[in-house]
Amino acid sequence: MYEPEPRLEPPEDVIFAHCDRCGDEIYEGDTYYAIDGENICVDCLRDFASDYFADCVEEARIYAKAY
Repeated sequence: MYEPEPRLEPPEDVIFAHCDRCGDEIYEGDTYYAIDGENICVDCLRDFASDYFADCVEEARIYAKAY
């Protein structure tokens, strides 16, 4: 019975998706974030979150009462 020789090269990485922010590949098995229909790689999460929540930023201030 014929048995094929084992592959000498490792199998190629499978691209699962692309990051919607930077365009880099997200490979099968990689960690990524799916936010509102967008795929965000781990490296882009901080910048994405800053933009995503930009209109939620407030500054804490205590105003003095007028007498």
